[in-house]
Amino acid sequence: MKRGLAGMMVLLAVSSPAWAQFSISGIVRNPALAPVAGVQVVLSDGNGNPIGTPLILTNAAGFYTISPLPPDNYIVGFEPPSATHLVPARLPVTVGGANTTLNANLAAGVLLSGTVTDTTGVPIPNVDLKVEDRATNEVVYTVGDNTDVNGFYDIVIPAGEFDITWRAVAPGALPWIRVIRREIISTDTVIDIQMVIGVFVSGHVTRPGGIPVAEVNLDFIDATSGLKLDTPGDVTDLTGFYQVHVPIADYEVRVKPAPLDHLLGVELLSVPVAADRLLDVSLEPGVAVSGVVTGVGAAPEPEVEIEVREAGGSKRYTPFSTTDLAGAYSIVVPAGVSLTIDYIPPVPTKRAPVRVGPAAYAVDQTINVTVPAGVWLSGTVTNTSLVPAPGVNLDLKDPVTGASLPVGGDVTDAAGSFVMTVLPGTYTVEVEPAVASLLVAKRFSQVVAGDVAVAVQLDTGVVVHGNVTDSHYLGIPDYRVEAFDINAATTVFAPSAVTDATGAYAMVVRRLRTYRFTFRPGPTSGVTDTLVVDESFVSIRTVVNAMVAGSLATGAASPRSSFLLLQNHPNPFNPLTHVRFRLEHAGRLDLRVYDARGTLVRVLESGVLPAGDHVVAWDGRGQDGVPASSGIYFCRLEAGGGRATIKMVLLK
Repeated sequence: MKRGLAGMMVLLAVSSPAWAQFSISGIVRNPALAPVAGVQVVLSDGNGNPIGTPLILTNAAGFYTISPLPPDNYIVGFEPPSATHLVPARLPVTVGGANTTLNANLAAGVLLSGTVTDTTGVPIPNVDLKVEDRATNEVVYTVGDNTDVNGFYDIVIPAGEFDITWRAVAPGALPWIRVIRREIISTDTVIDIQMVIGVFVSGHVTRPGGIPVAEVNLDFIDATSGLKLDTPGDVTDLTGFYQVHVPIADYEVRVKPAPLDHLLGVELLSVPVAADRLLDVSLEPGVAVSGVVTGVGAAPEPEVEIEVREAGGSKRYTPFSTTDLAGAYSIVVPAGVSLTIDYIPPVPTKRAPVRVGPAAYAVDQTINVTVPAGVWLSGTVTNTSLVPAPGVNLDLKDPVTGASLPVGGDVTDAAGSFVMTVLPGTYTVEVEPAVASLLVAKRFSQVVAGDVAVAVQLDTGVVVHGNVTDSHYLGIPDYRVEAFDINAATTVFAPSAVTDATGAYAMVVRRLRTYRFTFRPGPTSGVTDTLVVDESFVSIRTVVNAMVAGSLATGAASPRSSFLLLQNHPNPFNPLTHVRFRLEHAGRLDLRVYDARGTLVRVLESGVLPAGDHVVAWDGRGQDGVPASSGIYFCRLEAGGGRATIKMVLLK
């Protein structure tokens, strides 16, 4: 092979007869039709496979030539330097029985550049960029789309909206997680990327009997930030298998079978991922509820949110719970369970929410709903200095029954504003800020005859918090805490002042007042004692604890046992419950769940734990990930030569 000079004829070594050799030549121009020098010309066969050629660059006149070539179909690529701001192009050409002219007019583009590093700023070389045009769904032809030793890249692309992927493709590269971003690029743009090393989560999704389920989508949501990850490979194949590449973190995982599969969606609220791990999921059968949501005049209502709640108000996870452009929806719910279904239109439509139920469904149901025209209840929530209070939750209740009513737009935005669509009527409005805001919750009555705006001001207060325990200082859940303001002779409105699984609570009250605190046990607390704490003057953050006489430890632990096991909370439960225990000393333990026949169902904990209080969750699933059936289960704790057992009721 003889290498030609740039812009000169390039001779290729070929085996075809001399009479069958021809050339491709032409001129490369910019949008002003001026010739462009220094454009690299690359040759591929008609299928896009590269053909090895010497370096071919256009000369000062923009001219190039490739020769000799046998008759065939070819693709010629024109790769201008990024400094020209010209978009690379690939043009097909057929060489017949004569020399062929192929001129190229390159379009103007924009420069996309940046640096790819790890989280400590160390550059990552050999990261490939793939740019997909959202308008055409085609991959954009790019040049210089691999990072250099400094992690730098620069490419020229047309203006538009793109899905851009940064991925490490070099052999032996570390398992960097690919980064996918959707960008609208209309001018020169710099995008610097940080990549992290990830681990693989994989598994199978099955139905009862171990039958694989295809086309199930899985969402991985960072439990800390609440952000959904882009996870290629998150749809199961024909064998029910999936595999995703994610950073080390705790995740909320949502498993979303298609409604036609008649399988219940699953929401796993805490999935720790510290290394490559398997996560198999078994889906339970359900019944389909489908229909059409319309408004006035039978017009379809798209983007209506559908919320399913079980008795007691707990929300049931249902994938695909939004109506489409035709107002149609289809969800899968558990059979034979009493449910309410709320249909909540987008606030701008000014359609009022509708509640259906409670009702239980044994077979597939069609429920068509008409959402009526409503009025807007809007306003702002601020402190007494008129500083906006974002993230405040508002709840509407029936003033007669006290039942919560379906509503959308019930959380204040960054400006403290809210807009809810309701039917004309009288409502009890409950305004509850987060404890961290140091604002006191408020409740008031509101008449809504037409569009109405209200200005809600919340007093700044101080936090009162503490624990409710037994005599062994083990926390007791489901105790409602009431603070009676002696000065105002009223009870402070604090709807979330209920002890959690560890016995802890927190509330905000007005400062510089005297309170009497009453602790009332709920139905799942496991106790009946109402506790009253003597009057306390509250001026700063205050701790108010309460103790129930005696011990809540249960089971057959020997007197010398160095642990206490408490009743799970809630009990009965569906599908999640918490098991609480205390270790007097660090040591090895086993916490296991057995069914009524004594068969092992799940190992909740096995290993060495430090001394202190511990809470372990059971999601109602067996060791294989399959949901356990309704019934009685026994949780056994063995540690330090002792054993204790509690009875748990899983009720579906």
